[in-house]
Amino acid sequence: MIGTRLGPEPLLIDDPDEELARGQRVAVAIRPEKMRLHEEPPAGAVPNALPGEVWDIGYLGDWTVYRVKLPSGELLRVSRANASRFVERPVEWEDRVHVSFAPEAGVILTA
Repeated sequence: MIGTRLGPEPLLIDDPDEELARGQRVAVAIRPEKMRLHEEPPAGAVPNALPGEVWDIGYLGDWTVYRVKLPSGELLRVSRANASRFVERPVEWEDRVHVSFAPEAGVILTA
């Protein structure tokens, strides 16, 4: 588990290639397409779920890129494949959302 300023809960990262010492400073990298965007808080005990607000949206043909601003002020980039032409309720600017990612999606970077 890795403490962060992104939210109150530590991040759960499953990166077997890194052995860390308690208190060691690290960075965590997650590819934008590995993150999930939820319009409601994820149900159950979903690790690595962060609330935020849609700050920017970019439509790139078969992908949509969202920039989500967290309460800490940090911006996360989330990419979502456009699986169909129309969706029932599209995510819009300033929507309150939740971003999550699986523990195995994260990579720990050390100096």
